[in-house]
Formats: sequence, C-alpha cells, structure tokens
Amino acid sequence: MSVDIEEQVEIPRAKTEPVARELPIDEPKKGFGNPKLRRFLLIGGVVALALVVGLLFYYHDRETTDDAQVDGHITPVASKIYGRVAEVLVLDNQPVKKGQVVVKIDPRDYQAALDQAKGQLALAEADAQSAGVDVPRTRENVASGTSSADAQLLGAQAALASAP
Repeated sequence: MSVDIEEQVEIPRAKTEPVARELPIDEPKKGFGNPKLRRFLLIGGVVALALVVGLLFYYHDRETTDDAQVDGHITPVASKIYGRVAEVLVLDNQPVKKGQVVVKIDPRDYQAALDQAKGQLALAEADAQSAGVDVPRTRENVASGTSSADAQLLGAQAALASAP
C-alpha cells in the first residue's frame, strides 16, 4: 500500500511589469454580415409576415365606412306569395343559387283560407241541391198561381158579359 502526500510549496514570484501585448480580437462584422442582426431581421420578418397575414384574414370580408354608407350590390328577393316567415334557411352573406329555397312561409294563414274556401264551396253545393229541390215546388206554385189567375180572369170576363 502506498500513500501519496502532497506538499504545497510557495514559490516567491518576482515582480515583473506587465507586458503589453496585442491580442488579436475579432471585430464584430458590420451590416448584414453580423449574425445577431441577421437573426433579429429574420425573426422580425417572420413576425411582420404573420401580422400581415392575420390582418388580411381579419379584414378580408369586412366593410368599413366613414360616412355611414356602404356601397354594395343589392339583389332584390321576392316571393310568389306573401306571408309571415316561419324559418330562414340561409345565413347572412351566404351565396345562394337561382331557385334555392331561402325562407319558409308560415302556412297557417293559407290553411285557414283553404278551410274557409272549402266551407263556402260546401255551402254553395248545398244551396244548389236545395235549389234543385225547390224548382219543382216553385214550378207547381207558379202553375197554381197562374191557373188561379186564369180562373179569376175568366170569372171577371163572365161577370162583364152578363152585366147589363
């Protein structure tokens, strides 16, 4: 087994004056050759590009105005019938095609009108049947009235003839 012993011995140093030596120092590159400037410009460009793309997406379909008037294309929409709207089948600014159903109209008003028209038709049909029954009776009444009038006429003529 061996034991190592270390001893520290101080060696007196002679005082010497520092020698001025020029060490070669790499000067930082100027302009676009500087890697820090390149990195800063690259990151700044990416941030600016992301900002521009974000603003384009945000303002793409946005209308603004200074005088509270917006210029745009107005397309009139009309229905063949009028009524209250029960359901809107499209969203705002959604493109639609010719003939596409845009809204559904509440059918209750039209159902009431249809029921009323059916009632009037049934009443007219009943009146027509009643008139068909009343025609023979009316014909008999007219014939009876006519024959009674004829009899009275003949009686008046006979009374006129026998009168002095």
